[in-house]
Amino acid sequence: GKLAEEKNDALSAVEDLKNQLVLSKREMEAFKSKAAAALNEAENLKSVVIRLKEVKERANNENAGNVAQLAKERNERLECLERMKDLGEKFEEKCKNELILNERVLDLKCQIEKKIEMIETSEKAHAERVKSLEDEAIE
Repeated sequence: GKLAEEKNDALSAVEDLKNQLVLSKREMEAFKSKAAAALNEAENLKSVVIRLKEVKERANNENAGNVAQLAKERNERLECLERMKDLGEKFEEKCKNELILNERVLDLKCQIEKKIEMIETSEKAHAERVKSLEDEAIE
C-alpha cells in the first residue's frame, strides 16, 4: 500500500510539474508577445523621433533661410534709404544753386533796368538840350 501511495504521490507530483510547465509555457508565450509588442512600439517611437528630428531640422533650415532673407531685405531697404538720402541732398544742392542763380538773374535785371532808366534820362536830357539849342537858333 505504501508503495502505491508513493507512486500516486510521484504521479501527482509529475502531473503538477506538467501543469506548471504548461502554465510557464503560456506565461512565456504571453511574455514573448508582450515583448514583441513593446519592441514594435519602440520601433514606432524611434521612427516618430526621427521624423520629429527631420521636422525640427527643416524648421531650423527654413528659419535660417527666413533670417537670411529678412537680413537681405533689410540691407536692401537701408541701401535704398541711403540712395534716397543722397538724391535728397543733391536735390537740395540743386535748389540752393537755382536760388543763387535766380538772385543773380534778379540782380542783373535790376542793373539792366537802372541802365535803361539812366539811358532814357540822358536821352531826355539830350533831347531837351537839342530843343533848347534849336529854340535858340530860331530866335
